[in-house]
Amino acid sequence: MTLSDLALHDSALVESVQELHANDAIARRLRELGFVKGEDVRLVARGPVGGE
Repeated sequence: MTLSDLALHDSALVESVQELHANDAIARRLRELGFVKGEDVRLVARGPVGGE
């Protein structure tokens, strides 16, 4: 499951952050924000592309 599969207000445990290429800045930033294995996350909002 990915974050895009998560329903609004649902929770999940992070298993990994996928790097799409070497030195992926987005993956690195997500890890800096605390998206690390075992952390509980909850989807509280979606950006303009995903609605809500």
